[in-house]
Amino acid sequence: MSKVKEILRLKFDAGLSLRDIAASCNCGKSTVDDVLRRAQNAKISWPCDLNDKELLSLIYPPAEVRKVAAEPDLNYIFSEMKRKHVTLMLLWEEYKRDNPDGLMYTQFCERYRSFKKTNQISCILNIKPESQCR
Repeated sequence: MSKVKEILRLKFDAGLSLRDIAASCNCGKSTVDDVLRRAQNAKISWPCDLNDKELLSLIYPPAEVRKVAAEPDLNYIFSEMKRKHVTLMLLWEEYKRDNPDGLMYTQFCERYRSFKKTNQISCILNIKPESQCR
């Protein structure tokens, strides 16, 4: 018998407290409370004629699949960063306007920095030497 069935049995047949059930099943009191709450939400009654696999799938349903955020166009960002008065914040705001479920600012900057590193893009400064000191 699975721990979930054992928790349900001890609660409904034996009428034990959360602490006693936790001690008997060798798990935490919060785990017992969570299982009982999930069973109540799934409208599972006792005695339960479900097998262990069916019971676990009702109590712990599969998590919702998160949508994958649209990746920013890093080549475009790099070319835009060369222009005057353009910042990563402005480019991120433009990106978020087009992709509301997109990356947050920190991840956006992190992807841009790693893009620059992997592509070995560097800034070349043309500095004229100062005239010789007298």
